[in-house]
Amino acid sequence: MLAGHFRSFEHEHFYVRTEENRTVMRDGLRFSAPFGVAGSLTEHLFLRRYFIKFLQARNAAIRRVAESPTHEWRDYLS
Repeated sequence: MLAGHFRSFEHEHFYVRTEENRTVMRDGLRFSAPFGVAGSLTEHLFLRRYFIKFLQARNAAIRRVAESPTHEWRDYLS
């Protein structure tokens, strides 16, 4: 992270091919909030749950588009 509201923020995607010849994507997310103890408390009480739900919804949308029978993914290409 070069700039933003967090002290640190890293988000990675990991792709694995399964034996059934499918691809599984996993997210790696590491972050820390600023403001010392208050930021740490906010991480544990709110931010972790928020990011889990956010990534689940985002990944569901990506999957829906990628697996669309109408090739909806083409709408996102230039």
